[in-house]
Amino acid sequence: MRTHLASRLLFTIPSLAAASLLAGCASRGTRIATPSLRAADPPTRVARLSYLAGAVSFSPAGTDDWSSAVLNRPMTTGDNLWTGADARAELHVGTAAVRLSSRTATGLLNLDDRTLQMKLSQGTLGLRIRSRDEEDTLEVDIPAAAISALRTGEYRVEVSPDGGETRLIVWSGQLDVAAPGQTFVVHSGQQARVYGADPVQYEVTAAPRRDSFDDFCSDRDRREERVGSLRMCRPR
Repeated sequence: MRTHLASRLLFTIPSLAAASLLAGCASRGTRIATPSLRAADPPTRVARLSYLAGAVSFSPAGTDDWSSAVLNRPMTTGDNLWTGADARAELHVGTAAVRLSSRTATGLLNLDDRTLQMKLSQGTLGLRIRSRDEEDTLEVDIPAAAISALRTGEYRVEVSPDGGETRLIVWSGQLDVAAPGQTFVVHSGQQARVYGADPVQYEVTAAPRRDSFDDFCSDRDRREERVGSLRMCRPR
């Protein structure tokens, strides 16, 4: 898993039971208070909810309380999100944009100046990395494998509702995948289907056509580029 490296972006796919609990609590609005696990000192870097559409639920660290997510809310270690049917969400951390499709359960496991560690229990996540330091490591953990994104680019991770199968798509960039006893690379313009546990099975083929979620991610990227250009051209 390359735990010796300075920083990483890690998406872990928990068990089906954990995924079902996260999804079920959000959809039913379950509220079971537990002691807060937040650190005493606030982090120096947070994620920001930059786009919300539809029913998106938020659960703060250390609780099972779910409420409607709020635009521009900062998120930090331990916070969770659930997108309902036909919902979408986006959060930014530094130069990375994370987009969520409908029926997606995710959360922040660790977030600081050098680490963005997330979990993806089910659903679809789009990742755009605009820039990165050479010493940074961007890593995604799925069942029985570790995925490293060592380049800037555009990626998609899709986990089945039962957690038994993951699809990886590299629109641009490169993913290095390491499973017990084997490694393989997913290049730009390719997709990989990863399934099984002992041994892990995989199939690498050409990337599919973009769907409506991919178009949404591209539209958000173009909007950010326009906003960035306007800021650069603004008179001082």
